[in-house]
Amino acid sequence: MYPSSGIMAHMFADDTPLQMRMHSGTSGTINSVSAQRREENAATVLLQARVDPRIRRAVKDAAAESGVSISLYVETLFSDMLAAQGRLPKVHSSRQRPADELPVLEEATTHAA
Repeated sequence: MYPSSGIMAHMFADDTPLQMRMHSGTSGTINSVSAQRREENAATVLLQARVDPRIRRAVKDAAAESGVSISLYVETLFSDMLAAQGRLPKVHSSRQRPADELPVLEEATTHAA
């Protein structure tokens, strides 16, 4: 709830497009504010990740400030890095992999005998 306004913001599970519906608890009116979206029927695949809530808020805020959906923000961020460097940078994490988590293996190459 926004202070002194009586307006609540609800984020829906679908982040494409990022859509925030503002409504007053008393009047029941709904105003929608939609961010910029990708073209209709554009080819896409699902990219899912669990992140720290602080990261989620930062990405959501940056997307809103940019006027784009969260998915378009992330896609543009990665696309810009790919265009500038030809690949995404490697990262180094201090996080220990849980015992039940499998490592990401590089694609094995097969050699003809």
